[in-house]
Amino acid sequence: MRISQKPHLWLVALGAIVLAVGLAACGGGSSSSSASNEAGSSNEGGGEEATTASSTETGTEGEGISGKSVWVVGCADAIPYCAGQNKTFEAVLGEAGADVTVVTSPYEATKQAQQMDQAIAQNAEAIVLQALTVTPIIPQLEKAKAAGIPVFLIDAPPPPELPEGLYAAHIGGESVEQGEAAATALIKGMEEAGSTSGNVIVVGGASADTTTPARVEGFEKVLSGTSFKVVAEEDAEWDPVKAATIATQLLAKYGNKDGGVQGIYGMSGDMAASIAKAAQQSGYEVGAEKGGMVVVGSNCSPRSIAEIKDGLVYADLQQSPVYVSEKASEVIIEALEGKEIEDEYVLPTPTIEKSNVQKYAKACTF
Repeated sequence: MRISQKPHLWLVALGAIVLAVGLAACGGGSSSSSASNEAGSSNEGGGEEATTASSTETGTEGEGISGKSVWVVGCADAIPYCAGQNKTFEAVLGEAGADVTVVTSPYEATKQAQQMDQAIAQNAEAIVLQALTVTPIIPQLEKAKAAGIPVFLIDAPPPPELPEGLYAAHIGGESVEQGEAAATALIKGMEEAGSTSGNVIVVGGASADTTTPARVEGFEKVLSGTSFKVVAEEDAEWDPVKAATIATQLLAKYGNKDGGVQGIYGMSGDMAASIAKAAQQSGYEVGAEKGGMVVVGSNCSPRSIAEIKDGLVYADLQQSPVYVSEKASEVIIEALEGKEIEDEYVLPTPTIEKSNVQKYAKACTF
């Protein structure tokens, strides 16, 4: 699909919400600005070809993006994943010549709707949306479409109820498959630790987004055919500190009950690392190699990479915010240059374990 200049830019509407923090100013002769309304959350890392589907167009072919206004409406900088994502968008799009504005918010649909309205009022020429929750901001997506502003969805998959034509492209991993991969890795780790059955805790991201429910769906699907069962599930809004607190509370409740807890799924790498440390501090042996509790994650980070090397986190997935943002930026630049783009870019997120951690360490460092 090729996105034409206003008033036809709408053919590529909807967004890629940027889970990010750290707004870095970058250069290629362009100016870059950031406005942050924070307090928040979110949720990976590269090297393989993305799967694409469908096609769209935008921009006037042959044009560059110098001076074009691109707004990144992302998640709060307090979340490491979000910080890395916001920083990368600002850097890559800024180097390409765009005038980049980054705004962030916690999981507040009202705040994000206001930020979308602000971007539209300021005549943004593209919006990158890390949708904290999509359905409540459909009116803003419709406004962007009417104004000819393409919106690019990042990470969180578009929900089934989202009307067609409200976004230019979605760029991110396949969330159900990520949940399946996390469950597969956890089972492998628990069996290596000597468990053939047992109890599992899930500390998720945020049920208001579309990523968390989809990952839980995939995770539970794989676990359902085994002797392992989920005994508790709570969301931490992608916050590693909150994840550690929740894990400590759940271990106090289930740690000495019905055989204890054999495994924990922390839905991001930072959450998994914090959970592993919290379990260790609560007196539990952690790590498959030690025959202890097994912890896995889904979005790799410097912390999860370090803990995989040390054996505290068993596995993670290669979904780094740098990888996602760089791939998404390529799509956005092509669209604004008038080149044909796809409607869907599914980024591969391979499993990272101790045996291959060095291969993915660089991609997961931000």
